[in-house]
Amino acid sequence: MSARTATGQLSQPVTEEMCRAEQKHLVNTSPVNVETYSPGDIEALRTSVTDLLAVCAEVVRTRTDDGAWQSAPSEVSAQRDDAFLLIADLSRALSRARRRLRAIDDRARRRHDA
Repeated sequence: MSARTATGQLSQPVTEEMCRAEQKHLVNTSPVNVETYSPGDIEALRTSVTDLLAVCAEVVRTRTDDGAWQSAPSEVSAQRDDAFLLIADLSRALSRARRRLRAIDDRARRRHDA
């Protein structure tokens, strides 16, 4: 497996060690089972993902034409800036969803460890 840069060029190959390090970062060592999550946790998880998808849908609705991104400015530098703003909006929405999911997991893990 390998990663690509924004231009589609191959960057450094993704190694199994890198994948293990990412999994270790994402998975806490405390085992948490499904029963640990409260109905409120499950609802908060669904709400978080729904909110993320709503942001993505709004971006698609307002910023694309039949699925293809259309920048309002005609100058290339302005289009680049517009693209950066679009990606920043999506990045913030994704980060917010990740924070919410981590908070849900943390609450469940605290209940599990208690």
